[in-house]
Amino acid sequence: MAREEVTPELFNSAALRPSNLANKKRHESIREFIQTEKVYVDDMSIVHEVFEIPLKKSGVINREEVEKIFVNWQSILQCNRGFLTDLNDWTGSGSDILGPVISKHLGNMQVYETFCGSQLDSAALLQRLTETSTAFRDLMRKCQNNVATKGMPLSSFLIKPMQRITRYPLLISKIIENTPQDHPDYDLLQEALRSAEKFLNDINENVRQKENQERYDWLQRCVQNELNIVFNSETNRLGPRKLLHFGVLTKVKSGKELIAFLFNDFFLLIQPSKSLGTQFTFQRNNNISYKIYKQPMLIQDLAISRESTDHVEQGTDSNRVLKVQDNKNKYMLSLLAPTVNECNLWVKRIETAKQFCSKVDSLSQNRPKTSKHVLLNLFLNSVISQCFILCAEPHLGKSCGRLLVLVQKGKRFVSSGKPHTDNVYCKVTLGDQKQQTDLSKDHVMNGNLPQNGTPQIPTIVWNYSMQFQLRNVESEVVTFQVFGLNLYCPDEFLGRAELKVIDIMRETQNTNGPITKKLILHQVESGEIVVKLDLQIFDFWKNTVDN
Repeated sequence: MAREEVTPELFNSAALRPSNLANKKRHESIREFIQTEKVYVDDMSIVHEVFEIPLKKSGVINREEVEKIFVNWQSILQCNRGFLTDLNDWTGSGSDILGPVISKHLGNMQVYETFCGSQLDSAALLQRLTETSTAFRDLMRKCQNNVATKGMPLSSFLIKPMQRITRYPLLISKIIENTPQDHPDYDLLQEALRSAEKFLNDINENVRQKENQERYDWLQRCVQNELNIVFNSETNRLGPRKLLHFGVLTKVKSGKELIAFLFNDFFLLIQPSKSLGTQFTFQRNNNISYKIYKQPMLIQDLAISRESTDHVEQGTDSNRVLKVQDNKNKYMLSLLAPTVNECNLWVKRIETAKQFCSKVDSLSQNRPKTSKHVLLNLFLNSVISQCFILCAEPHLGKSCGRLLVLVQKGKRFVSSGKPHTDNVYCKVTLGDQKQQTDLSKDHVMNGNLPQNGTPQIPTIVWNYSMQFQLRNVESEVVTFQVFGLNLYCPDEFLGRAELKVIDIMRETQNTNGPITKKLILHQVESGEIVVKLDLQIFDFWKNTVDN
């Protein structure tokens, strides 16, 4: 009878001690790391020798297409061959400190950024050539029949680099789990794990940015865009635009198919010229035309809720229905998601986007607005003066006075050859104090008859009052900046003007009450605003100066 041979180590009581068992598990985890690295390098070599070289020699496709499929495959192969060599050298060295070897190579794997960033293009080209070229398809089948591939197609090999870097944090974590905290390699492995996680996060972020870039390009190219939205741009106030979610939704009542896109600043619906079913991909629908459906909903104006069963037609799964409402433009839509999970995901993503937008709004609106009737309430001067003195922030020094500003009107706002007469506002800054007018709503004409057929120039009216604390009359400057509001990109700069507070004080010394000034805007083609200024210096500061 055959008898299974048992190694003497298993009968050794020392081998059963907890410390030895832990050490054994640590070495098994390390062995797994090195062995899987060897398998990976072997697979990478197979791709180069069995697929890439024959494809280059065949002439079935041109060299540029070969490079688009394999990208920098040989650079990755060389990188990981070096890693494997150092791992094997470490195995033979007798050292028990592995962390620095891993960290060294993870810090030099930038070649993966290029490959992973081009992986979608590579896969798309491989798919297109497989579908359209018989010669290419036959050659790939011949390569796949090579015994070294074990019947795996090229497409399966091309995803291995991304799979490998995804496994690094898991494999390192497993070694750490089996390494005692007092082991000299423990902290070094923790450092290697941080390097692996950062490396993977950087790769994923690069891939995400590349993917979004292609999606923005698709939207810009394929959607009829009468609103002139530049998808790959800065938002109005939330930083770079980000695509958070997308998918097919159907209007509950009409059954009209729409494609929804949730960005960090607005919710967009587009209507395809043909039905897409429940799936939408950016690559497959280039032959279908798309147009924007209704006005996009700005995130701050968007309300979302689950539709109740009372308002859903019989036969419709209410768990898949979500109601979106534009509180500004006053319209509401009931939309049907393909699945309950997809409906839940839409709700979650929209609520997260709204929360972030609300946080930004709360940070930008933490400065109190000044009453529009300040200039009419001068009898409160003494009370307000004392409030300014008591409320002045200690680190900024005591207030020596206040400046009342009435931004009255403006005209001739021209930037890049384009005149602006709607949705214009003025931002006024004095030190760290910032306030701005409402958007312009009223236009008045100058009352003069047109000369030589020239149309009258409209004047924008604000009549918006503000007040500012003064702390250093001799050095402070009041800045006026005019902007045109943009919904889907940063507001357009329409000019600026500055006034020194000391100059305002000198000009008001010989007048009773406020002064009115016309300010010509700079850094633009043209523009002017009219402001009324009332500078009030507190008595204690006057006495200090006089003494």
